[in-house]
Amino acid sequence: MSVYIADYTDPKNPTKKQRLACKLINGSQAPKDFITKFFPREVEIMSRVTHPYVIRVHSILQRKNKYFLFMQYCENGDLLDFIRNNGAVDEKQSRQWFSQLIRGLKYLHDREIVHRDLKCENILLTAAYNVKISDFGFARYYHPDKEPKSETFCGSVSYAAPEIIRGSAYDPRLSDLWSLSIILYIMLNKGMPFDDASLKKLYEAQITRDWKFRTKVKDKLSPEIKAFMYRLLEPVPEKRIPLEKLTDDPWFTMAAAQGNFAADAFDHDNAMFPVPNAIASKVGVPIQDGDTGQSENARQFFEDEKARMGVKSDHDPKTVWSKHKDLTSESTIAKSAK
Repeated sequence: MSVYIADYTDPKNPTKKQRLACKLINGSQAPKDFITKFFPREVEIMSRVTHPYVIRVHSILQRKNKYFLFMQYCENGDLLDFIRNNGAVDEKQSRQWFSQLIRGLKYLHDREIVHRDLKCENILLTAAYNVKISDFGFARYYHPDKEPKSETFCGSVSYAAPEIIRGSAYDPRLSDLWSLSIILYIMLNKGMPFDDASLKKLYEAQITRDWKFRTKVKDKLSPEIKAFMYRLLEPVPEKRIPLEKLTDDPWFTMAAAQGNFAADAFDHDNAMFPVPNAIASKVGVPIQDGDTGQSENARQFFEDEKARMGVKSDHDPKTVWSKHKDLTSESTIAKSAK
C-alpha cells in the first residue's frame, strides 16, 4: 500500500479544485483474504459513515488490479507525528481532542461499527487541528445481540486490550475503548504506558496497572486527569467506563465549570464530499504494506480514464500514515480473519 496526494478538479466546475489523499493498493501483491474480505468491508463501511470526526471517502477507482481510494486530505498529518514533533500535548488540547474522538467513536458504535485498530497513526489532524478517525482496514460490523464475541486478533500490540493479549473472545467495543484510552495516555505522556517488548510482561503490566506518567510531565498534570487515566485503563472489560459516560467524568465537568472546556463546533468540511452510492460493490482490496506502485502509474491511470487529476508522491511524515518504533510497535497481531 502507498499513500499519495491527489489534486481533484470537478469536471462540472473546472475552477473548483480539491486536495485529496489517495491510497493506492496493488491487488497482485496483496493476500487473497484482504482482496476478497478486508478491503471490501473497509470501503463499504467508509461509504456509509458521515461524521465530522471520522475520515470521509470521496471516491474509489479501479484500473485492472490497482485500486485507488480517494479520501479527505488532512493537512496536519497524524497524531503520532504531531506528538513526535511537538512533545506531550497539554491537558486542555488533549481534552478537546479526546472529546472529539469520543464523539467520533460513539457515532461508529451507535451504528454497530467497531474500529479494532485505533492508534495515534490512525488519528489524522485537519487544517483546523480537528481529529479524524481513519484507516478502517480492520473495522467490521458487530451486532452484540446476534453474534458471539469477536475472536480476531487485530490491531497493534501496544494498543491492544488485555483480553486480546491473553487470547480471549472479546467485545470489540470495549477493546476500542481501551485503545482510545492508550491514545489519551500517549498524548499526555509522549510515550506508551506499557512496554511491548514481551507480550507476557505487557499483559502482566496491564492487569496489575503497572504504569505511570513520566516525571517530566507528571507534575504538570491535574489530579483529575491522573484519576481519570487510572479509571480508563481498567483491565477488566466489563468494569470500563461506558463510552457515553466518559464526558461525565470530573476531568471534563470541572473544566467546563471553570470555563476551560466546551464542546467545540463541528468541523463541517466533510460537507463538500459527494455521497458514494455504489462504492462498496465495485472492488475488494487489502490493507497491506509494501506496494511498489509509483505516482506515474496512478497518473497514467488518470490519463487513460481522462480524469482531471494529478497525483504526486509525498513521503513527508505529515502526509504519510507511518509507523514509528519509538512510540508504538510496528507489528500487528492479526492472526485470523474472522
